[in-house]
Amino acid sequence: MDENIAAGGRFGGYVLFLEAGKLIHEYNCGGDKRFTLESPNALIPGRHQVGFTFKKTGSLCGVGTLLLNTQVIASIEMQGLWPLLPNATGIHCGRDDGSPVSERYQCPNTFTGTLHHVHVTVHDDQEIDFLKEYHAALADD
Repeated sequence: MDENIAAGGRFGGYVLFLEAGKLIHEYNCGGDKRFTLESPNALIPGRHQVGFTFKKTGSLCGVGTLLLNTQVIASIEMQGLWPLLPNATGIHCGRDDGSPVSERYQCPNTFTGTLHHVHVTVHDDQEIDFLKEYHAALADD
């Protein structure tokens, strides 16, 4: 297994990684609620552009899309998402050395390939409840 990029941990977050050559994006809402997208086939060896996009459709909901070489390979409606920002725990790229977001790998999950470029875009449509963020941070301690 090779991990690419993760934010959050076992209590909530998201991760984009490879498992047995398949591209996987998992959004962990905490507990047993997870949204998972997986490529139908293993990626052929070589250089690829992989990605995940999220289009917000309402409060704590939207459509997630998994991309391979700019082509849509899977999508899913996501509702009842985690109300906190998993980025507050940090973003890990190329290695997840926190607690694992997905139960499909163990930390540290180090990517053994070559990452040529990583691009993360966060749009300005976030609803941030700073009081919830504060209480969640206190509960983590």
